[in-house]
Amino acid sequence: MNKQSESNGHLLVTCFEGNDQVMKLTQASILGITYSKIQGSQDVRWDDTLPGFGVRVYPTGKKSFVVKYRIHGRQRTMVIAPCNLMTLEEARNRAKRIFVNILDGKDPLAEREKKPILFDELCVAYMERHSKPYKSVNESREDQRRIDNYLLPAWRNRAVASIEQSDVAALHSKIGINKVGKRGGPYAANRVRELIHKMFECAKIYKMLEAHAINPAKGIEDFPEKARSRFVTEDEMPRLAQAISAYPNPYIQAALWLYLLTGLRHQELLRLKWTDIDFTARMARIGLTKNGLVHYAPLSAAAVEILRRIPRKQNNSYVFCGHLAGKPLYRIQAAWKTIRKNAGIEDVLIHDLRRTCGAWLAMSGHSLPVISKVLNQTNEQVTAVYARISDPHAKGALESHGAKVAKFIRRKDRRA
Repeated sequence: MNKQSESNGHLLVTCFEGNDQVMKLTQASILGITYSKIQGSQDVRWDDTLPGFGVRVYPTGKKSFVVKYRIHGRQRTMVIAPCNLMTLEEARNRAKRIFVNILDGKDPLAEREKKPILFDELCVAYMERHSKPYKSVNESREDQRRIDNYLLPAWRNRAVASIEQSDVAALHSKIGINKVGKRGGPYAANRVRELIHKMFECAKIYKMLEAHAINPAKGIEDFPEKARSRFVTEDEMPRLAQAISAYPNPYIQAALWLYLLTGLRHQELLRLKWTDIDFTARMARIGLTKNGLVHYAPLSAAAVEILRRIPRKQNNSYVFCGHLAGKPLYRIQAAWKTIRKNAGIEDVLIHDLRRTCGAWLAMSGHSLPVISKVLNQTNEQVTAVYARISDPHAKGALESHGAKVAKFIRRKDRRA
């Protein structure tokens, strides 16, 4: 479908691809739109009342208001704003102003390129055009958290082109040495530097920065990172079992035991739905990664027993239910602080429970390749996913590990 109008020698075009849909856009209909194309291709729903204006849907489910036009022989698509930051009426009015400028011979994207691009604009562009479409939900959430906690407070109103290596070095040092409030440390500083580097590379692609500009995050030496080796010992496990048992929330109790039994990552575990659990095959399906791969984690008999005990809530598909209806547990750090204090292991972090699984497997004589498969620490090829599903060594390792941990769970139950 193509509609065209001309004014002052400039062509305003509202071109829709053959598979794109034209529909009546309302606040309600936008909420119901879902991505319906092949991964990576654009999915835009065009407004039937204002040609050239529409809503783009990303594979992650995020949506943005866009306009599409042709000027000076060039067809262009411009993102107005994410749909959650602007109402439909506000976006339509902004689109109308954009079209008026086009009819006057002004290219809005070219105008945007001419004026200084502020850093907060780069943050929005990076999240909408790279982080959300190409990263996993958890990785994208981490990007946004680092932007909100570290980058925007420092450079929100700075022009992108004005940020230099000295600025990045100063922020990197502040996060790594002096910290930002209670946040920071060497690990956080290095991840922020990596994020800045990627954002400025994207800025060149988005024409928000000159292609020949030097990336200000390049050449900055990262802080040394000391790998943590802390894990829960067998001597500490009885105290931890008692503290977990005493905590009143059954979902947090179950989550902590399954961290220890499966070695799954924090968010991988908390985002599990009942449809991800195959009790017959004793497997847990861990959702899509940023590479589009699905991982399957074997479940020991002890892990299956814990899962069967978890109470299910009506209209909540998640294994670990949160306080909000239909929502999962998001974070359990506050609960963990209480539990570890009561267990006398205040230096143990949530992630150390995953390390405990690996450490106990190692102490039981299992090889590093087997432990790597259990913890899913390698970048596997697509065919390797199936090898992991049926790998008898990984299953056997978790089974023996589960039996070992289950002794402490049973002791805890007898005390209760």
